[in-house]
Amino acid sequence: MMPRATTGVCASLFGAFPFDVPASPDSDRPSPRFACSVFLFPGMNRAASSLPEGPAMDSPSVLDTYRFSTLAAPPAERFDAWAATSGSWSFIAPDDRSVPFDCQFDATRIGPFTMGRRTWLNPDRTIAYGMTRTARQVRADGLDHYYLLLHLGGSITWQFGTRTVDTRPGGLYLIDTAHAFDCIVKTGDTVIVTLPRDLFHPDTAKLHGCAMAPAMGGILTDYLLAFHGNLAGLSAAQVPYLTQATTNLLHACVQPCPDTLMQAGTEIDAALRERARSYIEQHLTDPGLCPDAICKAIGVSRPKLYRLFQPDGGVMKLVQRTRLVRIRNMLADPTRPRTRIADLAWRYGFASDKHFSRSFKAEFGHSPRETIEQSPRRSDEASLAPVAAAPRRELADPTFSEWIVKGNRRAA
Repeated sequence: MMPRATTGVCASLFGAFPFDVPASPDSDRPSPRFACSVFLFPGMNRAASSLPEGPAMDSPSVLDTYRFSTLAAPPAERFDAWAATSGSWSFIAPDDRSVPFDCQFDATRIGPFTMGRRTWLNPDRTIAYGMTRTARQVRADGLDHYYLLLHLGGSITWQFGTRTVDTRPGGLYLIDTAHAFDCIVKTGDTVIVTLPRDLFHPDTAKLHGCAMAPAMGGILTDYLLAFHGNLAGLSAAQVPYLTQATTNLLHACVQPCPDTLMQAGTEIDAALRERARSYIEQHLTDPGLCPDAICKAIGVSRPKLYRLFQPDGGVMKLVQRTRLVRIRNMLADPTRPRTRIADLAWRYGFASDKHFSRSFKAEFGHSPRETIEQSPRRSDEASLAPVAAAPRRELADPTFSEWIVKGNRRAA
């Protein structure tokens, strides 16, 4: 049974914050910094032919899009094919294997996030299946996102340790992929927006499993559905403007601090933050990367820079976190030549191996050595144990998780 929801926790922690927080013994437990994705479950199941199509969606040079359909597999093997394309979860077979698992999925990269849709192609025959995400998969797969789930059809019952969360039609919920879980999925359509954790205030992790209040949730739902419905017509020149507008709206709806609504409308500050982040990303190995250098590059004073990145714990905290994420992605990438951990730590500005290892473990919950030992490829193979008969995918045909992580590395 889902614990009774209360708005009091949100009010006391964050002021007028648009989430309802379920009462739970685990609700105050801090979360390691991993990931954000937005799941929207449209209520009317629609056939694949109703999805927007067009040149913009089909051209990788315009918008980078991931697509997968189980219809290419024989009916008896379609669930296994679906499990094989995930990469970050283990699957438990549906309760009714006589129903073909006819499903397709597409996701398009829009700036720092992705907009996707899962379409269940058997709307007259709903089935349930299980998914699990282990602590080992959390450590190994490189995802650094949340999931914001909106169900208008279908549902998921989540088990986070001793805590149960039912995400049902009409609710918008935040799920943190830093947590292991077990869940039961009842099939339905899903629209998914994947958001990197570093776009949000660190306290956002406290909202794991919480429901967004109806007013803000309704605004965000309408916007995201309209956005997805018009993806096919977007040009590359329009993407930066839509990225900024979408990021601002998501901040207004999700950020756990009372000044977020004001910040969402401050385009200048948002642009300055983006310029500073871009400069930081481009100079991670520069030993001279410091507040003065960043101020000079983006044309602001030190007090202004500190105010811009106060929600991140300070600009140098962001620099360290960004360096750690870059190193983690390099260590977890099985296609890269192996480099000594000490050499990477020195290259990215850490004073000593001990300082680097301590900072790395504090950020990700495991050591750099564990990241190497549990590369995404090995983790993906292990995750398919419950459906061992699933067909193997070629290296040129990545899982969805690999596609997400690859995009993050490319951006880095």
